[in-house]
Amino acid sequence: MNVRKKANHLENRTVKLCVLKNKIILVTGASRGLGYQASLQLAGKGAHVIISARTVGALEELSDKILDSGGRVTLAPLDLCKDKDFQVVSKTIYEKFGRIDMLIHSASIAIPMAPIQAIAKTDLLKFFEANAIVTQRVIQMIHPLLKIKKKSIALFIQDTT
Repeated sequence: MNVRKKANHLENRTVKLCVLKNKIILVTGASRGLGYQASLQLAGKGAHVIISARTVGALEELSDKILDSGGRVTLAPLDLCKDKDFQVVSKTIYEKFGRIDMLIHSASIAIPMAPIQAIAKTDLLKFFEANAIVTQRVIQMIHPLLKIKKKSIALFIQDTT
């Protein structure tokens, strides 16, 4: 690679890294799986990540990793199935940051691996509540924070393996 191409290559990498610097990113389901990895990667690229999950201990471990690597993180332990909890978190995010630049919604639960006739109705209802109703609630609560910036983005992923 000649010097000019190398300089352009380095410049392009710098621009890509700057894209996430100081962005406010909310990650649901951050205690494991894709949400966990996304949080680590985004914080490593300069974003301030707000990590959310039900498991406080797992969030604290993730927070320690992010802080140890020089990243910025805010913990938001909550159960997305509880309206009141999510309202408080949304309001707190607005008061502290005034916006969200990106939402990565990766909180989900898996349906039991069994023939459909063997799955209890309560398990099926829990699956739909956690994956469909909660997603609608997340959109409802976070949409006003995303609208503040014109180039904000929401990403919905499901990691139920």
